[in-house]
Amino acid sequence: MIVSIPYFTDIHLLLSFSPDYSSIKHEFFQKSVQKETPYSDYYVWASAKGYSSDGAPLPPNNWLSKEGGSAWEWNAVRKQFYLHQFGKNQPDFNFNNPAVVNYFNEVLSFWLEQGVSGFKLENIEYLLEDVDLKNETISSKPDHTHDQYEFYNHQHTAQTPGIAKILDIWGATVHNYTGGVLIVGDSLTEPSSQVNLVAHKLVVSSTLTATELKTIVDKWNKEKKITWQWSCSDSTLKCMSPGLLDVLNTVGLLLPGTPISRNGEELGLVAPSLMPWSADSYGGFTSGQTPWTATVADLTKVNADLQAKDPHSHLSLYKQLVKLRDSQPAVLLGPLQSTVYNTSVFAFTRIASGKPGVLVAVNLDQSKEMTVDLSSHLSDVPSQLTVLLTSAALGDTLAPNSTVSSTAVRLPPTSSAVFSFVPRSSA
Repeated sequence: MIVSIPYFTDIHLLLSFSPDYSSIKHEFFQKSVQKETPYSDYYVWASAKGYSSDGAPLPPNNWLSKEGGSAWEWNAVRKQFYLHQFGKNQPDFNFNNPAVVNYFNEVLSFWLEQGVSGFKLENIEYLLEDVDLKNETISSKPDHTHDQYEFYNHQHTAQTPGIAKILDIWGATVHNYTGGVLIVGDSLTEPSSQVNLVAHKLVVSSTLTATELKTIVDKWNKEKKITWQWSCSDSTLKCMSPGLLDVLNTVGLLLPGTPISRNGEELGLVAPSLMPWSADSYGGFTSGQTPWTATVADLTKVNADLQAKDPHSHLSLYKQLVKLRDSQPAVLLGPLQSTVYNTSVFAFTRIASGKPGVLVAVNLDQSKEMTVDLSSHLSDVPSQLTVLLTSAALGDTLAPNSTVSSTAVRLPPTSSAVFSFVPRSSA
């Protein structure tokens, strides 16, 4: 049962997955190729609209893959095209088939029985396609060729009517379990009442400045249901150093709304990986056969057991942030006021009436130390602050519960610090 998560208490585990497609190696797809009942229509198949002069089958329409090129791939065994809105090895399920919708309902039920609290569904806007396979229309976006995804509008392959009804079915199943949560990663033009949150990935780059971060925070803080999940603009994830991840975790966990972290981010792991619980084989993730994907390169240096014993580790910081989030009324209830110093330091306060305020300051510069007057831009910040926690970059220079002057706070490169204070208005 997935009901106990080491190093944390009272934490909920969500599974993130994309139901849109499977692998071409999946048993269902192999049976669909052979037209075996009931799997023949589990995927989106279409016959060729004709043949070229050299006898090659022609796709049924002009639909394109998100990765570029035709979204249709010919299968010589079935002698039809299958749809893949993503990679050609990722055939799309046919969610116009109720049996497929019901199958995934059973998948959700299985994992809920194992103890997970809910799901974050990715790529939901691509679940359904136009059953008549109408051609997409040409978009008005300049500088794109006919084989690039941006060349067309995608009214027949994205945000197609009917997705909300599918989410209503799945959401009802999830919510039958106590505290069940259904989150989607896409905003839908046809929303479902069963969806608890829409979790947008907030894209950052390796050159992220405090000004850019403030713009992101100010924009999303206006949403009714706020979520914070950071993502790289670079698919290789080179934009995110472990230090920057600590900074963004500090910000996201202490802002209004709901923070979402991928497993491993609490260990400073930037790229997706099997969870390295220990230095054992495969990081203690499994004692069975070789897993389908790799874990971290050096398990002796990066694993949860090791970081749990280190007070300056990524995991220790994350645990402190979670505890602080749950224990400080200002973080739970207080409105947000934010500012920027020298384009490098982003800071914000959370203040709840009659309670100590919380001040968060992060230095996004990766090479320069900054010393800032935190009282100069934020109203209600007094001359004295009490240290609550700091990231590893500050070491022991700002000890918890020590008092510092707000007029000259030193922040090393890519570091964060959190303080409490008595607001001027209530002093």
